[in-house]
Amino acid sequence: MTKRLVYLAALGLLVVVLAAIIMPGAELFVFAVYNLVLLALYVVDFFIAAKPDILKITRAEDEKLYFKTTNKIVLNVKNSHHSPINVTLKDEIADFHFKVSGSDMAKVVEAGQESIFSYTVTPTKRGAFIFHAFM
Repeated sequence: MTKRLVYLAALGLLVVVLAAIIMPGAELFVFAVYNLVLLALYVVDFFIAAKPDILKITRAEDEKLYFKTTNKIVLNVKNSHHSPINVTLKDEIADFHFKVSGSDMAKVVEAGQESIFSYTVTPTKRGAFIFHAFM
């Protein structure tokens, strides 16, 4: 479920209230029709949306980060889908241990192509900072 669907469902409340004012007695009908349309849109979206397994994301750099040194993090994203996909990556990093630059990344990855996303981190605290494999 997306935020957009929640907003559309909330808009349905306004539609039902307006229906009650304009056409008293038709609220239940308007409510049912509005929700059936939302359900139909949700089902269509589910079937046309790209599945998660069409994207393959790999990290191209060393798994170990070096203290007080700018470490470049490079992610390769391969699109196996037959059409371009808008990809937004956001890495959530503990800000109190790292200085981060450019961790919000967005690009269009063309069909069958690979795109490179990168950002930098600088560990500000000594410790064993190691990347683990993607799930």
